[in-house]
Amino acid sequence: ITILDLSTGKIDFEPNKYSPVFRKFAVRTEEDVDSIGTSTDNTITPQVKILQAYGCNNIYVIRVAKGIDANATQTNIIGSTGTTNTGIYLFKEVFSKFKENIDFMLIPGYSQATVVSAALTVADNVGCMVAMDHPSGSTVATITTTRGTSTGLGTKNAKLLTFAPHVRNVDNNLESLATHTVGAIARKTKDKGYGYTSSNTFLIGVDAIES
Repeated sequence: ITILDLSTGKIDFEPNKYSPVFRKFAVRTEEDVDSIGTSTDNTITPQVKILQAYGCNNIYVIRVAKGIDANATQTNIIGSTGTTNTGIYLFKEVFSKFKENIDFMLIPGYSQATVVSAALTVADNVGCMVAMDHPSGSTVATITTTRGTSTGLGTKNAKLLTFAPHVRNVDNNLESLATHTVGAIARKTKDKGYGYTSSNTFLIGVDAIES
């Protein structure tokens, strides 16, 4: 796991040779995964655990400072590009620094139009897909209406994959269907090779769907 850390808190992972912003972190225990989240917001850890359940071991995580409210956090997630890249624009530096391509971008919990727009801009630059969930509690009517628009989750772009509803794990907690699907695709590609459909693929740890 590589941490692209923009949070205000200090982390103890040793910086690698490329940049003080990028830190590689060898995950060996569940406690290691728990420590990826910040002390003020731990939304990252559950997503990493889901991906690891599918055997994903090459994960790039962007950590940003939690804002004073949801809008401020959203702004930090989006970040900016230019002389210095911040937020999700840091993904543009992954290939030049690590010689690895990004296949999917996940931003669970943030599917606002501005986030979608920025994510697709980055996706066009790095050649990845963007997988996003419709907000928890969305109805079929709401999703249908959203798909009829040309902004946000309704953007007509081949790189944007949208998912609904959320799923429930064995503890009855809601989880991102987008994260599970990306994990399932990665698992199928690892086991079968490129080009196999992820249809009818078992979702690990899923007990029910949101209702």
